[in-house]
Amino acid sequence: MYQRIDHRIRKSKKIASRIIEGNTYVVIPEKRALYKFNKVGTYIWKCISNDIRVKCIVRKVCKKYDVSEKRAEKDVKNFIKDLVKKNILEYVD
Repeated sequence: MYQRIDHRIRKSKKIASRIIEGNTYVVIPEKRALYKFNKVGTYIWKCISNDIRVKCIVRKVCKKYDVSEKRAEKDVKNFIKDLVKKNILEYVD
């Protein structure tokens, strides 16, 4: 699926996650897979609430890390695309 900045995303209901010492750990039980996110990935994970738009996350990342919108958009979209492929996140629309 082509990802647009106005797409809405949400966390999959098929995963479990915990934040431990600043890192997010996500488990996909049916795949027996464990993923660990770094500090920035953890911040993005915390930003993801029910049906949030990608552009809202981009704005938050720009503000938090003082990066350009272009850079934040590229990084956030790549992160989200990877998590969608792994069935950790899903597109709402």
